[in-house]
Amino acid sequence: GRLVWLRLAPLSREESVELAWKLQQAHNIKRDSKSRLLRIWQFSEGNPRMIRESALALAHDEGPGQGSEAPLPRALLDEVALVQSRLGPTAREMMAFAALMDERIDYPVLVRAMGIDEAAAARAFEELVAEHVLSAADEGASFVHRRVGLAARRDLLAPRRRLMHGALARAIEAVHEGALEHHFIALAGHCHGAGDPESALSYEVLAAKVEVNRGLPSPARRLFQRVVDTARRSEPSDRVARSEIDA
Repeated sequence: GRLVWLRLAPLSREESVELAWKLQQAHNIKRDSKSRLLRIWQFSEGNPRMIRESALALAHDEGPGQGSEAPLPRALLDEVALVQSRLGPTAREMMAFAALMDERIDYPVLVRAMGIDEAAAARAFEELVAEHVLSAADEGASFVHRRVGLAARRDLLAPRRRLMHGALARAIEAVHEGALEHHFIALAGHCHGAGDPESALSYEVLAAKVEVNRGLPSPARRLFQRVVDTARRSEPSDRVARSEIDA
């Protein structure tokens, strides 16, 4: 026989609600309201694995609350911890770095930030794909479900997180030198995370200018508001202050 991999589409809203309801029935959990079941669909984004964890978490009153940053089910956190325990040290480090990146993980940036050679990176990446942590795409990757990334990020302590954000910012600047205009938002986020508000402010100003030049006033206004909010929380240098005025 031959094994063939199939990429399945996410379940629809109706299919997600039905699956959650049937799981509750199978485990003798009192059926929840339709609005709560719909929140499971929103939380899971149609991923059957996440629907299962969320539906069963209701039995322990750990189900998803309101909003996109709902509490992560304990079962999911335990499962991610179990996966991490099976990974080698390089793959665990790659998973941690990936958890701090955008939804679409820029593989060359990831490898550069980690400071490892291509062979070691390829082996670590294969481990993460084999464990169904990451899925591969052209020149990039993504978590099989973004909540897995959130769970991996949750365990990073602040000092290590700051160092990793700094490494990611430097990696973006190096890998995409000469074409940074597509990465200003990511750079601002990593600079914030690295504890460098001055650089973050500079990149937010540049990102806003890009949106103005593209003729998109609404995104530009949101970015300029972020600039104002950041400036109020910090004491930017004269260089950054001049950038704000020029913008």
